[in-house]
Amino acid sequence: MRLFLSSFMLLFVFMWPSTLGRQGLSQEQQPKSHEAQEKTTNKGKQKNSPANSETFKSSAHEHIEAQRYYSQPKPEKEESRRNSEIWMLGKPIASDWVMVGLTFVIAFLTLLYVGVTYWQVKTAHTINRAWIIINPSDSNPGLAITSEKQAGPIYINIFDASFKNVGNTPAHLLEMALNYITVDSLENLPPRPRHGNPQNVEGIMLVPQDSIGIRKPLAPHSSLTDKDALTIQNAEKFLIAFGYVSYKDVFGKRHETHCSYVYDFPQGLNISIYKPRFQRFKSSEDNKAT
Repeated sequence: MRLFLSSFMLLFVFMWPSTLGRQGLSQEQQPKSHEAQEKTTNKGKQKNSPANSETFKSSAHEHIEAQRYYSQPKPEKEESRRNSEIWMLGKPIASDWVMVGLTFVIAFLTLLYVGVTYWQVKTAHTINRAWIIINPSDSNPGLAITSEKQAGPIYINIFDASFKNVGNTPAHLLEMALNYITVDSLENLPPRPRHGNPQNVEGIMLVPQDSIGIRKPLAPHSSLTDKDALTIQNAEKFLIAFGYVSYKDVFGKRHETHCSYVYDFPQGLNISIYKPRFQRFKSSEDNKAT
């Protein structure tokens, strides 16, 4: 008895899902109904009547209308399809122009950022770099005159220059030069470089506010006679000094400083107002710093 009941339950479990599946099928997928089977078996008795023909046509028409309704694209799909067709044809749409505008804005902001960053870095280097200037240690040393009439010591005229780092970081010196000469005219100066042969001083470092001095005797004659001194005081001859230094800053960039000083003796009424002193020679090529 128990075996019989168990077999019946298993048969019921297996048959129940198939029954539900057949009930859920659509009208097109459902198997032929009992009436259709009777029509098939009894072709002679059950032929298509006009009423059945009209019902079939109506169902077919409704089916076609339903397919047509569901096959119509929705507005969003239609717009997307239209945009895709426009894009395939190469015609820009509103979203394309927006993307182009955003691209230009981003490119402009990127270039602006790069420019500002470069300017900030360059400004920081300029502010924090080393700067070496060349000045005379004594702006009014006076003329050392050796008398021709009386025997005595020989006095030498020397230009004492100070090379000072006035920047904010150390400077690594490369070359230094100094020249002190007598010229007949400030318009007819010797060819450049007028500072003479530079001396290799690589390895010397000047920290901020530190300085190094160089002394250079007057050429071609370091001593002056009374006559020579008179021609200089009357501005018939001139004493002029040229200085030069090259160095590297902490950023590895090479720099140069050029200077020139002329020993100026006031003339005319200026004799009672000004004292003789070294002044900057007005030459942009001989007074520059890079």
